[in-house]
Amino acid sequence: MAKTQSRGFIAWAGGFLTPKPKTPPSYQIVEVEKGIKVSIELDASAIASLKDHPGILALQNRLRLQKALLKSRLETVRHKDIRDVDFLQSSIFGLGLLESEINAACESVKAKQLPRTPTFNEMEEFEKIRSAIEGVGSTRTE
Repeated sequence: MAKTQSRGFIAWAGGFLTPKPKTPPSYQIVEVEKGIKVSIELDASAIASLKDHPGILALQNRLRLQKALLKSRLETVRHKDIRDVDFLQSSIFGLGLLESEINAACESVKAKQLPRTPTFNEMEEFEKIRSAIEGVGSTRTE
């Protein structure tokens, strides 16, 4: 009986030591309708123009409000069956996902923006400010 147990243990321990076959990467094919244009480069510039737009901010506020409304309905209202609960939970998840996608897209665009060169009027203002500032410990003769 001891031999059977030891063979079982060796077989069990050998299962951890033998390399597992690698699974090939899985791909998912998504069919896109003909009217939908897929262009990541154009999307970034379009999102960049919307990041501080009052309309996108209003839509983000509506998403937050709708999500809070559904969350309160989930917590306070008595539901007929479990399908109502599932529907509310999936709706809350979907709104949260949409909100996080919008925020991530706007943040990535903000991070990619390059600093622009100041205009002539801005340079004049910078020079006025720079001339008015006195450095501590520096001697300036003018």
